[in-house]
Amino acid sequence: MKKSTLFAALLLTPVVALAADADNGKELYDETYFEREINGEMRDDVTCATCHEPAFYTRSDRMASSYKNLEQAWVQGCNDKMNVGWFPEEVADVTAYLNKTYYKFPQE
Repeated sequence: MKKSTLFAALLLTPVVALAADADNGKELYDETYFEREINGEMRDDVTCATCHEPAFYTRSDRMASSYKNLEQAWVQGCNDKMNVGWFPEEVADVTAYLNKTYYKFPQE
């Protein structure tokens, strides 16, 4: 196949957005360890659940207001602040897990 024909075929192929994987998000949430100072002690065994037990997500005054807000402000915010190191697709997976399990926001 000529390069120009292959290039044209690629341009005409629809791009399919991959849906976030909530199961992978649960694994990341439960099994990603990072460093954090807790009560004056530097620890390297910290996971999301260390700070966020289930009651955190189900309380009446929870802070997330939409799926987009949950992903951009809260999950990405923790990723940045805690220097977790997740890639954007991993942030999307953790967001999908939290939304499926706790929030039930419509995806935007």
